[in-house]
Amino acid sequence: MDRCRLAVVGAAPVTMETLRYFQSINIPLYELFGMSECSGPMTVSIPGHVVSGSCGIAMDGTEMKIINEDEEGNGEVSSNFTTNREGGGRGVEVLRD
Repeated sequence: MDRCRLAVVGAAPVTMETLRYFQSINIPLYELFGMSECSGPMTVSIPGHVVSGSCGIAMDGTEMKIINEDEEGNGEVSSNFTTNREGGGRGVEVLRD
């Protein structure tokens, strides 16, 4: 780990305790969010824009918003995205409003 400059995590939420531990040993933990339906990541933390407990910013070609929010701001992730696939990068739409 003495040569590790950064680590990327996803697949499940990371506890603040884990994030703080890695920060304490000078290894930034970059979080990302994605779904197989999206052909991979939709958001990613990037150097200079890391907020602990956040999955980062939407990647190019991805539009996201939270719908059906409760009083605490929790809700469902709704997204539209494009992905480069065979056929010249035609758009794929998911979870239309």
